[in-house]
Amino acid sequence: MSTQLVWFRNDLRLKDNPAFYQAANLGPVLAVYIDSWPRPDGSNSTWWRHQSLLKLHQDLKKQGGGLVYLKGEPEKWIPQIAKEYNVLGIHWNRLYEKPAIERDQRLKQSLKELEVDAHSYNGSLLFEPWTVQTKQGDFFKVFTPFWKNCLEHEDRIGPDLPAPDKVEFAKHSLEEISIKVDVKCPTSDRVGDPDEKAAWEKLEMFVEDRLENYATGRDMPAEKSTSELSAYLRFGNISPRQIWHYVRNKASGKAMHKFLSEVGWREFSYNLLYHFPELGKVNYQSKFNAFPWRQKEDYQEDLKRWQQGKTGYPLVDAGMRQLNQSGYMHNRIRMVVGSFLTKNLLIPWQEGEAYFWEHLYDADPASNTASWQWIAGSGADAAPYFRVFNPVLQSKKFDPEGAYIRSWVQELKGIDDAVIHAPWEKESDIQENYKVVLGKDYPKPMVDLKATRDRALSAYEKIKENADN
Repeated sequence: MSTQLVWFRNDLRLKDNPAFYQAANLGPVLAVYIDSWPRPDGSNSTWWRHQSLLKLHQDLKKQGGGLVYLKGEPEKWIPQIAKEYNVLGIHWNRLYEKPAIERDQRLKQSLKELEVDAHSYNGSLLFEPWTVQTKQGDFFKVFTPFWKNCLEHEDRIGPDLPAPDKVEFAKHSLEEISIKVDVKCPTSDRVGDPDEKAAWEKLEMFVEDRLENYATGRDMPAEKSTSELSAYLRFGNISPRQIWHYVRNKASGKAMHKFLSEVGWREFSYNLLYHFPELGKVNYQSKFNAFPWRQKEDYQEDLKRWQQGKTGYPLVDAGMRQLNQSGYMHNRIRMVVGSFLTKNLLIPWQEGEAYFWEHLYDADPASNTASWQWIAGSGADAAPYFRVFNPVLQSKKFDPEGAYIRSWVQELKGIDDAVIHAPWEKESDIQENYKVVLGKDYPKPMVDLKATRDRALSAYEKIKENADN
């Protein structure tokens, strides 16, 4: 039988892996991972990917194989390996970023010239972007009709594949994986083991213990109400198809639909990225090209304070410190800190997107960029620009007892619930009763919320007027 090369990418699992499954059915498998990405991962994402690769290698070894780890250009390595080991079939699961799509197309052409069959599959989405269209044949730009269309074609979601029963591995002399994990491990109880087994444990635990209260609890950052599956999806330790079928089979009702709609937002983000490849750099709404963001030399110090969690707004600071210390941030808080950066500080959303990319272990090329454009108001189906998240009101509503703030802002740990959301309002009281001096022990608010909100709305009105004229 002819050797079949499996090119692992963002699909670091054995179950429901179409490329691995099909290759194993056709001949001896040569499993390869090539470390080459258009945009390098951030430090915590690198840690997650490397840990996942090591676990994948161990899983393959249990079946008698292993994972070959290479660095460099796939367009160089894959044809070279194909010729050296008489590979007759190459298998991979598709990516949706423009540079990856163009590279894969070039690679298919070069393999065709070598008379090597190249097979690509959907291993990362419920619905690939070109399969979801409006009646006019265009792509959806608003989430609700997009997801409604997806649900109307639920039958297109195929079954999740099992791992192959028995895999024969090809003999080779290539060096198997040897990664030095020299990145500091994120420290958070929200970080599980980055592998396929742990992903399933997370999913099962979520459905059994948390899903029932998901619709209401998901916005409370101090509670453990979310699935914590984002990084597992990002690197393919588990597939959306597996999540879909498991949740559908085990649950029902409002909470189930709400959770699956969040999986739908991931689908929508990839839909946008595929049809608007510059999503990570360019405003989706072109009118925002004229938005009067502050200049870099003017906002550098403010950006630094935001990054360090020293804004003087406890909920914002808690979120940024959680990110810096753990590589994770609750989704509700991501919206709050994003709104504060883009609207209260008038700093371009690209700065926030880049910082999240560097520090989040679940930083995703579609979800991260689409979410930042959403909160800035420049994206598809974005939050209205006039919706400015007030961090004090958000804090009182979603962290009423201050438990989340106390977890990350140690300076305020002993302060009473009634004061912790806006300590400057009781400055003399907290100094006298709690021995916390604002401006010394904890920062005073770096900006006035109302004044900066008014400034942002005024800036938006100007570009709106220009766009309407």
